[in-house]
Amino acid sequence: MEDPRHILHHASLLLSAIVDSSDDAIVSKDLNGIVTSWNKGAERLFGYTAEEAIGKSITLIIPQDRLGEEPEILRRLQRGERVDHFETIRQRKDGTLLHVSLTISPVRDPSGKIIGASKIARDVTDRRRAEEAIQALNAQLTADLSALERMQQLSTRLVQAGDYRVLLREIVEASVEIAQAEAGSIKLFENGGLRVIASWGSAADAHTVHSTSLTSRFGDALGLLSMQYRDARTPDSREIRMLDVLARQAADLIERMRSEQALRQSEEQFRELAEAGPQFIWISRPDATVEYVNQRWTNYSGLDLEHSRNAAQLAPAIHPDDFPEMLERWRQSLETGEGIEMEARLRRADGVFRWFMIRSVALRDENGNVVRWLGASTDIDEQKAVEDELRRLNHDLEQFAFSASHDLQEPLRSIKIYSELLTQRHREGLSGEALEFLDYLRGAATRMEMLVRDLLAYTQVGKIDSPTTPIDADAVLRETLANLQGAIDDSGARVSSEPLPPLRIHSTHLNQLFQNLIGNAIKYRSPERTPEVRLTAARQQDHWKISIRDNGIGIEPQYKERIFGLFKRLHGGDEYSGTGIGLAICQRIVERYHGRIWVESEPGRGSTFSFTLPF
Repeated sequence: MEDPRHILHHASLLLSAIVDSSDDAIVSKDLNGIVTSWNKGAERLFGYTAEEAIGKSITLIIPQDRLGEEPEILRRLQRGERVDHFETIRQRKDGTLLHVSLTISPVRDPSGKIIGASKIARDVTDRRRAEEAIQALNAQLTADLSALERMQQLSTRLVQAGDYRVLLREIVEASVEIAQAEAGSIKLFENGGLRVIASWGSAADAHTVHSTSLTSRFGDALGLLSMQYRDARTPDSREIRMLDVLARQAADLIERMRSEQALRQSEEQFRELAEAGPQFIWISRPDATVEYVNQRWTNYSGLDLEHSRNAAQLAPAIHPDDFPEMLERWRQSLETGEGIEMEARLRRADGVFRWFMIRSVALRDENGNVVRWLGASTDIDEQKAVEDELRRLNHDLEQFAFSASHDLQEPLRSIKIYSELLTQRHREGLSGEALEFLDYLRGAATRMEMLVRDLLAYTQVGKIDSPTTPIDADAVLRETLANLQGAIDDSGARVSSEPLPPLRIHSTHLNQLFQNLIGNAIKYRSPERTPEVRLTAARQQDHWKISIRDNGIGIEPQYKERIFGLFKRLHGGDEYSGTGIGLAICQRIVERYHGRIWVESEPGRGSTFSFTLPF
């Protein structure tokens, strides 16, 4: 059997390799802000080598105007808080500034004391630039609307004025200003716009009906502004009608120009991001016909857009074992309009297959109809290799623990049996001290058996599959209380519970949780009062919170985190029995279902252990 120390050393090296292969900067520091570790991602992102950074203050990468952030971060870490997705600016060795997103977690020593922090920094500069470009575009569109409002204000003035010729000239000039603000240098009116104004003036003086159409040019596209004057014999009615038509037509034209320009800029920004990112990006029509693939896909697969549209040429680029599932997922997407998220192997141009996470989303119009499919494929081959290796290591460790526990139990049983036989058959010939030693021997063997049994239970947590449907938690509780009936009777404990909801957890795991938590509540009872244990359940957002409250001896605040570690006992074995593994088993079970477990306690007044499980 492979030496477990070698396995653990291998796992340590593997973890180190994972950290160094990350594209993100992963940095550790102490509570004084001194760098203690610096991975390859940090070297690439900030430009400093590990030798240059380790031992230096983290302010090495903080700009002068941001130095005030570090003390606040350190204060939060010392309080045990985690800093999530904090966006700020950091400085490279060459002086350039980066927009980064920081996630910082406290690091604790075996006793639970916070001794430093682990920081993950992700470069979000490209995303911020895209956001700034969008903000600039919005500012430009706001300016265009202001110009349009100016033209409409001129229309109101014309209603109230007598000399419409002057104001019509101002409207034309305002229209030119709008067009230029939107599309650059434009000749709004061809064929003598000012002469048209003069003809309107003559028509108004003669009380006749006059209408005209003026051609406007926007780049290479022609648009039509239709304006009509109709004599209503009253200046107010006459001028309102003419100007309403002008303002409406100008607004329609400007809105179309604005939409076209925003669309062009959006497409340009999308293509820039699609070509700059590490993923393969593709766009297809509602019927899955491919319309766009980025260059990274072409470089990887050797398939350009034309070949990617050809199903016969695209199919071999998907691993034959994954192709049927991919085809079925696409069929479902086209029927339901729901996107895809799956792992599959894609062939490189040299014939090698690599694992990718493939996702697609539907782009819909205002009526909810699918107008495009947008897809991205992210290389996860190294991650899959690491996961496979970790699974193998975990399997080896589980096999080792299983074999070791069974191999240890046999000699322990022999020690117990023969010490008991020795006591029974030779009691008369043994001294009091010898009999006392035999009692110690049997007690140690019994405690060792309990330890081996609990270790085996700890290693087997991950081997039970999650249930597909919720289970009856009340039925599991009744079974647990039946198992604990002896301890309940001996202590006189009163255990009560409100109705529990169905829980999505294996009954064996829930039984272990109840057995350990209720058993501890009875074990660590106060000698001054009858033990009382109460179970409650509360629905919170997307999970159930189950709480077990007792009136026992309680726990000192500094030990609230420590008690969930392996072999972490707060009391000696002569005072309270146990192996120190029960709460570690509880924590592993709860984390197995993506929940969390914690304790709230006041010394001398009892404790409340709570854990969460998703719906």
